[in-house]
Amino acid sequence: MRVAETMAWWTLENPLVFQPGDVVRRRSRLTAKEGDASDHPERVVREIVEARAKLLEQSGWPGRLPARLLPGRLMLLVPSFNLRDGAAWLASFEFYGEFDLPPCDLWVDLLPQVRIRIGDGDESAFLSWIPDEFIHLAQEGIDVNGDGSIDWVEALSPQIHEELRGYTQSRDIDSVQPNLFSTGWAARVSRRLPDDRR
Repeated sequence: MRVAETMAWWTLENPLVFQPGDVVRRRSRLTAKEGDASDHPERVVREIVEARAKLLEQSGWPGRLPARLLPGRLMLLVPSFNLRDGAAWLASFEFYGEFDLPPCDLWVDLLPQVRIRIGDGDESAFLSWIPDEFIHLAQEGIDVNGDGSIDWVEALSPQIHEELRGYTQSRDIDSVQPNLFSTGWAARVSRRLPDDRR
């Protein structure tokens, strides 16, 4: 399960460090070229997710790492809306990258079809988990992002937010559906919702 993997990776790797008055420092074994991730999100996200899963497996996960939900929020970034202007990067003390993508360590998956509250149809979107201690920096980037490409799940896609709430409220990771964030999940969710909720 990719949410669990993302949280376990955070626990194991502690890939981001921020001290007030400085920029966010990355110290991770995962790297992604932002230009490639913006232009070819399916391929790059798949590579990151697969590399993270292998590194976690080598570390003995899920055996010795906690399998409980960690505090944080889920964010969406819609690549087709992203102007890549660096506004979020500057405002967030480099929490986001220069193309305004959240750190690849926090990517959960690329959802192929998400009903976005703005726009005329379904869009693909990066789903990222933002740990509690970085929510304020993520919000700084959202606040200055003029293209509407970055926001919390509940703001950009109420449909996805409602579906997630049903799975995650007061539950631990082991009780969440195994393929919740597998490819095509958003399309399955969309088909199950009544027309007035899409």
